[in-house]
Amino acid sequence: MGYLKEGKTEDFNFDPMQVEKTEYADANTFKTEMLKMFVDNKLGNIQFTPQLRDRSGKLSAVASFRHGIISFRVERTEELCEYLRDKGLIR
Repeated sequence: MGYLKEGKTEDFNFDPMQVEKTEYADANTFKTEMLKMFVDNKLGNIQFTPQLRDRSGKLSAVASFRHGIISFRVERTEELCEYLRDKGLIR
């Protein structure tokens, strides 16, 4: 996030050989939770692809920052759509 917002690179002294397995059962749950976190914390300028253009049962969004973007492609569920409608982000 430091790089995306301000262009700062950081070294976390992270050893990539000591990776821990995630607790999420599937990737879609993780991506959906990340999208909600970005929305709740107002991270980036988030733009959603209109439903008419996203016909695959997926919801596509892009969070834009000064130094890059993060793209989301998650399952379009009624629960997620209702959440985003409540936030005024989709129709």
